[in-house]
Amino acid sequence: MTSAAIEKTELMRVVEPFPVLEIASLWLWMQSFRDRVCDDLAPKEFADFLENYIARVPTMRTFGVLRARPQDPTDEEVGGFVSVVQHSPYLAETHLVFSRRFWGHETTVPALRHIYGRVFAETPDLMTITASVFEDNHQLIHLAKAVGAVEETSAKHPLRNRTMRGGKPIGLRVISLFREEFE
Repeated sequence: MTSAAIEKTELMRVVEPFPVLEIASLWLWMQSFRDRVCDDLAPKEFADFLENYIARVPTMRTFGVLRARPQDPTDEEVGGFVSVVQHSPYLAETHLVFSRRFWGHETTVPALRHIYGRVFAETPDLMTITASVFEDNHQLIHLAKAVGAVEETSAKHPLRNRTMRGGKPIGLRVISLFREEFE
């Protein structure tokens, strides 16, 4: 890895930026649960995904989450992607994808707490990091709450009909990390 490490524990390591040679891996992780993270407008081919990713790189910070491979603790595998886009001095938006091998809170929660803690620490005016997730993505909502996020909508009152997924309207739920509650 040529990326600079920003945290290392026995369980995981976070690097910034996301390793460019792992972008194909990111694409592959998403394919097994595409309906949880992609709407009908999302790229359907890797070439289009890569083009979109490259176009967005100048506007986002990206992080990779790595951990030791169980069969060889001296070798690491990349299994998490987190992006943060600052929309104003006060508001940022995040997106994240973890390989199924990384699902669960043992790796994801400490990695996300570190990443968002670092973003808040390095951006003094930033008050909120927010994410919009599909209203039925309960696993991601549960993960966000474990990190300290607050749901600004609810299952009963999502933002209705915000996009299309599988040709049908789908609502979004907004989850946010607030600096004063996170620190």
